[in-house]
Amino acid sequence: MDAHIQSVKQKIGSHGDNPTYLLFLDGQLVAWLELYGPEKHKINVYVHPSQRRKGLGRMLISKAISDNAKKLLAFPYDQSSSAF
Repeated sequence: MDAHIQSVKQKIGSHGDNPTYLLFLDGQLVAWLELYGPEKHKINVYVHPSQRRKGLGRMLISKAISDNAKKLLAFPYDQSSSAF
C-alpha cells in the first residue's frame, strides 16, 4: 500500500479556499481533510467507505496538526465517524 498526502489550497468542500489535504492510496484518492473557520481549527474529514477503519482519517488529522494547527474541533456527523 503506497500512501501519499498532498496539501492543496482550493475549493473542495463547502467552505471556500481552505487548506485541504488529499490522501491517495496506490494513486487513487480515498480521503480528504479540509480546515476551515476563522482560525482554521474546524475540520471536515471524508474517507471512502471501503477504506474506513484503516487509520486514514487519523493520518490526515496528524498531518494537518503537524503542518499548521494548534487545536482542531471535530463534530461526529454519523455513526462511522464516532469511532474517531
